[in-house]
Amino acid sequence: MIAYTVGDRDDEYTLVLLDDLRQRLANRVQLTTDDLKAYLDAVEEAFGDDVDYAKLVKIYGAGPKAHKGRYSPADCVGARK
Repeated sequence: MIAYTVGDRDDEYTLVLLDDLRQRLANRVQLTTDDLKAYLDAVEEAFGDDVDYAKLVKIYGAGPKAHKGRYSPADCVGARK
């Protein structure tokens, strides 16, 4: 793990995370994120044109029936770039 930030998944914390990440890297990188909208502006602000950026959006199927008080995630059935 190169960088991490503890906080909300919002514009402020996303930029904090990506600024920290940029400072730890010496060369141009390929960066892939999920579909969080905050990444679009934060990647541009933190890296400018010095990044190869893509989003990987996972597609989930129907989730299994959860037991009371227990989280059961759905299966990832695909992804799109």
